[in-house]
Amino acid sequence: MSRSPSDIVPLQLRLTEALRRKIERAAEKNGRSLNSEMVLRLTQSFVLEDAAQSAKQGVEDLRQMQEDMRQLRERLDRLERKS
Repeated sequence: MSRSPSDIVPLQLRLTEALRRKIERAAEKNGRSLNSEMVLRLTQSFVLEDAAQSAKQGVEDLRQMQEDMRQLRERLDRLERKS
């Protein structure tokens, strides 16, 4: 039987004691369980990664639009000089 994307699955994880303590302190501060804190932080890292990729794509799109506008201005200038 395959799992659905929303299924909760157990996962063994190895990390340093220092990192575990840091996550535990954050969980206590935020009123969450250790597990909830880790899941939230992992989820946020992917959200931020996706947002960064979207921003990067947006910048690339803007650069392309700037280049398109530059080319259109050049064409318009040439047309105006001919008339």
